[in-house]
Amino acid sequence: MYVAKAERWSMNSPRAKPSTRCFGNEWPHNPPCSHPLTSRGMKLESVRKHALSLEAVSEEPHHTYSSFRVRGKIFVTIPPDEAFIHIFVGEQDRETALALYPEFIEKLFWGSKVLGLRVCLATAKPAVVQSLVSKAYDQRVRKDAGPKLPRKRGKPA
Repeated sequence: MYVAKAERWSMNSPRAKPSTRCFGNEWPHNPPCSHPLTSRGMKLESVRKHALSLEAVSEEPHHTYSSFRVRGKIFVTIPPDEAFIHIFVGEQDRETALALYPEFIEKLFWGSKVLGLRVCLATAKPAVVQSLVSKAYDQRVRKDAGPKLPRKRGKPA
């Protein structure tokens, strides 16, 4: 990847490719999750087992990703390289997790908007990941359980 002298990809750059973003240092000096899985890390199979143990959850494809859904709504995605997972939690849970675990959690951008968390499985604490997956599941269930609001169409009169 070419990086111009005047511009470098940083971990918070929404333009940075997910596979090249890192935690606190600029790539290519310290690529993320380049070390082997340690005893402290979490395996994708453990995430899968936990997510599928939750009520009404299914694993389905989402473009080139895999996803965990409750009643058809996504709460976790798995990129093709399977080194990370993306967890869609609320803003309060997201900010708390980012503050407590910056060594394996970073913001997940969609354009310039933050939608969730990007978790590096090789360095993640299993209890934290399971807690975040459960929170994302609970949030998705609560959001879908509320009353359906009519969608606004067109410009207001």
